[in-house]
Amino acid sequence: MTDVTALVLAAGAGRRYGGPKALARSVDGGPWLTAVTVTLASIGLESVAVLPHTHTEAADLLHPGAQPLFVDTFDEGIGASLRAALACLSSSDAQAALIVLVDQPTLPGAVIARLLSPSDGPGFRPQTVLRRAVFDGRPGHPVLIGREHWGELIDSLQGDEGAGPYFREHDGDRIECSDLWDGTDIDERAGG
Repeated sequence: MTDVTALVLAAGAGRRYGGPKALARSVDGGPWLTAVTVTLASIGLESVAVLPHTHTEAADLLHPGAQPLFVDTFDEGIGASLRAALACLSSSDAQAALIVLVDQPTLPGAVIARLLSPSDGPGFRPQTVLRRAVFDGRPGHPVLIGREHWGELIDSLQGDEGAGPYFREHDGDRIECSDLWDGTDIDERAGG
């Protein structure tokens, strides 16, 4: 699918994790931001990483093609970060946004490819798509949101809740991906 830009949500304070996830590293020392943005670049997607304005050094961890978007509303929750990212993307030519979480550094490109597959036939229009990855039926990330949904979604976002309520209300497509990955995000440090 063309005309898709990935939005990497990495602006959270990481309270449960014990620090900002934008600066988090795997056990081997590799930055999560690098892992996620390299995966996106490897399948040909441009990406914008939503980062906390208090940690501008996080931009140095991005794949060279990724763009940083610093937000000062990160303490309001994921809804504020997603609102800022979609508003920024609204001035681009992107027809759909792929929402990816930084705390999923092992996300395989195969999951993204499945979500991006134009399974709706020759009449497929990326601007109308509304899909989310599910793992054994459990809703997860990434999610794919067409441009025609952005305005209404932006208006509905609040607090620490993302696009889940919007997906449920609009009966978005659920794309099963448990054969490719487990969908786990990292909320706590290893051993913590």
